[in-house]
Amino acid sequence: YTAPNVHPDIIVKAAYDNSVLHLEAGGLILTFKIDTSAGTPVVYTSHSATAVSGEVNGVVNFNKRVHMILNTFFGEGGGRYIGGTGPDLIVRADGSISPVHAYATTDGFEFNATKNSLLYTYYSASAFGKNTALDANGKLIGYGYVGSALNNNKSIQEFTIGYAPTFWKNPSYGAFGLNLQYSYLMREPWYIPVAGPKQAHTNLYYIDIRYTLP
Repeated sequence: YTAPNVHPDIIVKAAYDNSVLHLEAGGLILTFKIDTSAGTPVVYTSHSATAVSGEVNGVVNFNKRVHMILNTFFGEGGGRYIGGTGPDLIVRADGSISPVHAYATTDGFEFNATKNSLLYTYYSASAFGKNTALDANGKLIGYGYVGSALNNNKSIQEFTIGYAPTFWKNPSYGAFGLNLQYSYLMREPWYIPVAGPKQAHTNLYYIDIRYTLP
């Protein structure tokens, strides 16, 4: 059940631009379908579900050096679009499909301190709704139930700061630069074992030397 799509994902989007603001809104429509079999002779039954998600994104240019970025995603069945950290759906014991609610945002500021240097800070978060059912034997199944795997994420949050200088650039030959970045990451699962921590967190450091093709 990796991605049992009936049709290619349908994305519609509208945007507005002027010298200060870029604003866009979009919608995502997905239809899932699976077949189950039972009995002798075998009888096949089809189950399908349509899920709808939306997005609202924007960029505000305060001036030539300072920019604010806002991105949001919300709806159901679109977990795979959020960095692959959440599921699209669960399948109930009777074979019916139930999409999982998902939400995400990535927001931040970018500041061109000089012509060839960029300072930035971002905040990003993903959240996934609990979606459970009972199996044929009466046990809980789905996403986020009591006793579920620790990779059933309730939320993931990340704070990032960085500095990206460009040492050399030429319109005909590209650019050579450096990216220094620090991120603080927090992850909260739906189910927490009695002896386990309520939240996992880590510090991430990146040093990226990059040559950008023209």
